[in-house]
Amino acid sequence: MSKFFKIAIVVLLLFTGCKDSSAGATTKKIAAKKANAVEVSGLTVNQGTVVVTEQPSNDQPSNDQSSNDQVKSSATKSNQNSKNQIVKDDKQTISVSISIECKTLLNRLDEIKPGYVDFVPKDGIVLANISYEVDPSTTVLDVLKKACDAKGISYKVNNGYVQEIAYLPHKILDSSFDNSSGWMYSINGKYVNRGAGDEKVKLHEGDRIKWMYTLTGGNDLTWS
Repeated sequence: MSKFFKIAIVVLLLFTGCKDSSAGATTKKIAAKKANAVEVSGLTVNQGTVVVTEQPSNDQPSNDQSSNDQVKSSATKSNQNSKNQIVKDDKQTISVSISIECKTLLNRLDEIKPGYVDFVPKDGIVLANISYEVDPSTTVLDVLKKACDAKGISYKVNNGYVQEIAYLPHKILDSSFDNSSGWMYSINGKYVNRGAGDEKVKLHEGDRIKWMYTLTGGNDLTWS
């Protein structure tokens, strides 16, 4: 129904004395003559004024719907941002290697105490070089234990001092003067004059730990 047709109906009702009550919305005002409030199909006449009521279009979203759409949009973007975030693991590890040998014993097998010769490997290699991923706070002793436990190699430690590896103890020579034989270690070819369990000895990525058996307090070892 056109606006002009609606106005014509109102004017007709005004002249016939029809009266009705009205309710308002978004309005456009058109001048009219004397009349009481009358409303017909969206037209309102009040105090001599014809008011054309415009109903909101179904295509226009309400404030609540618009607000909900904004919330959904924000939630969607938040989810997308969460998926794009890279979760980083604060825990870091380093790769270190370890080897164990007793080659110095091969040339002095006749001096070893009875019962130990059979534990000396023919090539003097107790454990070939092997790498492990460890925590940076790991000690040299921790790496030794890890390797020996993994490979089934026996060991004895007393207050951080390694007394025996692979059934080969310190003071292995059959002599009362043997006070300098035992296990020593190096890191990257350099002798470390600290106990294997000393936390002050820091390990770093790529470090090479080498355990060797000495018969002369380290003088018979090639550290490199």
